[in-house]
Amino acid sequence: YLVLGASNYSWGAPKKARAAALDRHSLWQKEEGPHAQSETLLPGTDLLHEYSVLLLGEFDQPNHSKRTVAKRKKQRDSEIKGGGYCTRGNISLLLQLCGAKVYDIDSVAASKHIKKGLTVNHFTSIKKAMPLGAPGNGPILINALQSVEEGSHSNIIVMVKDKSDSKLGSEFLNQLNSVTSMAEDKVSQIPVVSCQWLFDSIGEFEAKDTRCSS
Repeated sequence: YLVLGASNYSWGAPKKARAAALDRHSLWQKEEGPHAQSETLLPGTDLLHEYSVLLLGEFDQPNHSKRTVAKRKKQRDSEIKGGGYCTRGNISLLLQLCGAKVYDIDSVAASKHIKKGLTVNHFTSIKKAMPLGAPGNGPILINALQSVEEGSHSNIIVMVKDKSDSKLGSEFLNQLNSVTSMAEDKVSQIPVVSCQWLFDSIGEFEAKDTRCSS
């Protein structure tokens, strides 16, 4: 394998990722492991297979339009500074390739709704949300939340673009607490992490500690 254009990763990470992907495929061929019942096996690893991720808030917007030379230069300057790549699509894809279940909260409740206060209809849709890429397959969000309370090995996290959106994540959890049967301490323990946590986890091929996430 060949690594091109990568930075901020441990030299052993690509080797570990490749080995994990091959092992995952081997288990599937033997009809063993978590994907034993799947007819087809999508590419990826199971780095974050124990995680359910609630995507929340605003992310970078994808660029689909043609730009002038000046605008392209401005975009390149932005990318050099580290912005422009945290689109909802990019982050969703990376999470799914790592085996995480991804719930797109923004599809049923935008940031402005959370700030104003979620309605009963919002909460109903949020509870019934299905993981992306798994229509009819995979736990609805309320069941995923309850599995954590029952002490399963699953981990639930809220992911926002960067640390400046952490307050939005906390507000969402406070409102979610008011309409779920989960104990209050369980809701408050759900970590709010930024996209950097995902990049760090992939860069080291190790799920990083969510308690000290940037």
